[in-house]
Amino acid sequence: MDADPEHLLICTGMGVISIETLLFGVEVTQQVRKGCFVILCLLCIFLVAEVRLIAPRCSRIVKTLFPSPSVPASVATSLGIVSKVRYLEEKSPGYQQAEAINRVVDSQARGGKTLVFLRHMYSLDVPFLNGDPATSWMINPDRFRTPQDWELFFQEEGISFVVRSPSYPPEIAPALAEMEATGDLVPVARPVVQDFQGKHIEAKRVEIPVIIPRVQSPAGR
Repeated sequence: MDADPEHLLICTGMGVISIETLLFGVEVTQQVRKGCFVILCLLCIFLVAEVRLIAPRCSRIVKTLFPSPSVPASVATSLGIVSKVRYLEEKSPGYQQAEAINRVVDSQARGGKTLVFLRHMYSLDVPFLNGDPATSWMINPDRFRTPQDWELFFQEEGISFVVRSPSYPPEIAPALAEMEATGDLVPVARPVVQDFQGKHIEAKRVEIPVIIPRVQSPAGR
């Protein structure tokens, strides 16, 4: 019984039993409020008297149980040591892409929805529409074979911006790439962000360009 954690466990158990015994005595006297106040004062007195002896042992116990010098990111965020934004930037897939889209679209005077092809869209604050044929029932590749098909869709849905990072889904890429080549889609920003590659657990990050073209209205061509 020489280890500090074992001493802590024994002392904690004895302390809980002692407090329960004292509370039972307080209940018998029917002076619950005064009795609890007296018990609290006794605990504070013991703590002040023994803090110099307790503190080094507690420090050793913490270092034994948590040998890593760094605090887990989730704990640090909960305690306010690390900001929520920094935690999401480092740990949340797709967060940096979504924030780049939010900043660029918010800075544009033109309203409307943004067509995105992201897997993780929960951090988007701007009005958006999922354009991935694999997850959106609205985007049927058979319906979008030509630029004219996309132009009609953009008008019907109020799409003002399209985002690729870095490529469009291959099933619908030809027509959208043609629209960029002819000036129907004009890139307004190309921020570069970091995101996870492969399995999230591997924590491998790569730089990804986020290209944000604006949909040109017929009058503005």
